[in-house]
Amino acid sequence: MASVPEYDRLEICHSPTLAGLAKASATVIWRKPDSEPEFAWEPRGFWVNEGPAFIAQAGKVFISYSAGAIVENYCIGWLYADKESNFLDPASWQKCAQPVFTTHRLNQQFGPGHNSFTRNEQGEEISVYHACNDKTIEGDPLYDPNRHTRIKVFHWDDEGMPCFGEPAADSVRPLIAPGR
Repeated sequence: MASVPEYDRLEICHSPTLAGLAKASATVIWRKPDSEPEFAWEPRGFWVNEGPAFIAQAGKVFISYSAGAIVENYCIGWLYADKESNFLDPASWQKCAQPVFTTHRLNQQFGPGHNSFTRNEQGEEISVYHACNDKTIEGDPLYDPNRHTRIKVFHWDDEGMPCFGEPAADSVRPLIAPGR
């Protein structure tokens, strides 16, 4: 039986084939203790940097993470490093001083977080994340049924940094390929 990765780390495996991944050795590129809240926007509500997701672009590697309390204060931040750096050395990583994806009250999108990355059929970069359309929570926020999965196309700026823009309102539907 395959082992389940630890929650407090992000590991990558490399293999030229999908079948080879089963035997590929894992390299830890991020550990939870390497990223602790340090900016005022990170520990609002909860002292947490969690849910890491990895993406690489133009000689850099990025790890997104979620910070703050679920719902209005929850948001996504970035750590990034040069592709050739020692990922296990905390000094290799830079942290963005501001969150890169946050609540948008006008669009009624609260607490975007816990994202992952993929591409759509047109080849565009996609962030898959959850958010709420109401900032009111009754009971434990970790079990709030108002957190729903959403997707957002994003792009890269001229300096090689990701640009998410703002969370779209629920009335805006993402582009879906014809026939789907």
